Amino acid sequence: MCEFDVTKQIPDWPGYLATPSGQILDSFDGHVLHQTVSGPSRYPAVDLIRDNKRHRQLVHRLILQTYDGPCPDGMECRHRDGNVKNNDFKNLMWGTHKQNAQDMVKHGTAHLLAKNRRPEITYGCGGKFGEDHPMSKLSNHGRREMHSKYRSGGCTQQGLADEFGMSLAATAKIVNDERWK
Repeated sequence: MCEFDVTKQIPDWPGYLATPSGQILDSFDGHVLHQTVSGPSRYPAVDLIRDNKRHRQLVHRLILQTYDGPCPDGMECRHRDGNVKNNDFKNLMWGTHKQNAQDMVKHGTAHLLAKNRRPEITYGCGGKFGEDHPMSKLSNHGRREMHSKYRSGGCTQQGLADEFGMSLAATAKIVNDERWK
């Protein structure tokens, strides 16, 4: 039997086991823990209990720590195929943030980190944003006009959204200097 066919104890988490296919189990009764996806990260997580306190842990990190060892300094977990829900050990590896960002560009998932505004990542659809984004409803000139009208105090966000034929959420991102497409 290959070493990757066995379930292993998760380091630093007594009472919990990991499978190479990406599942986390309670070692006391063997049940598979429910994985939740919450917040903007989209990464599956499980709640582990230690010292009567609940700790939310990312599944991909638990799997990689169990089968490959602790995360080296300056490294983070990468998904080889770009699918954050595929936590099979063979799909995970340690790498630098820059490598992870390059993976995201390659896999077309870099836009999911746009909120963090990391300079080494090209955001949007194929690196396109603003008026160059294929889903854009607004030119750069229109964006500046919208921004100017809002800053002058003459229009509400809802009024601008109606005027420019955009959603309130997209309008809010523009007038608050957040990303837009």
